Amino acid sequence: MAGTIAFFDFDGTITRRDTMLELALFHKGQAGYWAGMLAISPWMIALKAGIISATTAKEKLLSHFFGNMKLEDFNRLCYRFSKEKLPALIRPDALQAIRKHQQLQHTVVVVSASAEHWIQYWCREQHLQFISTQL
Repeated sequence: MAGTIAFFDFDGTITRRDTMLELALFHKGQAGYWAGMLAISPWMIALKAGIISATTAKEKLLSHFFGNMKLEDFNRLCYRFSKEKLPALIRPDALQAIRKHQQLQHTVVVVSASAEHWIQYWCREQHLQFISTQL
């Protein structure tokens, strides 16, 4: 059917898990990741208790793990992540569903609350449009 648009959520639908956390792990390694998670744990507890919003918690996480990076360095990291780590996080059944829509010449749009920086590379490689958060 012409004019059909298929929307797919990225984290947890196309991917097996939250890619923002995976990006932090990719960047810092196991020790740095867990030390960072310990440092921001008060914010995560506040999120679970309903004291702060998910947006605020996400800002704290991004700031802690990536706040001192230059934008060009962050973009390079995100590109490397999209090539080296992201393919292993993609659910084969989700990719199959996307391919089916593409074969039917539907417009496929990936929607995510995650930042565009690491999603854009994968989406472009897959010939997908995307809507995501801008930092």
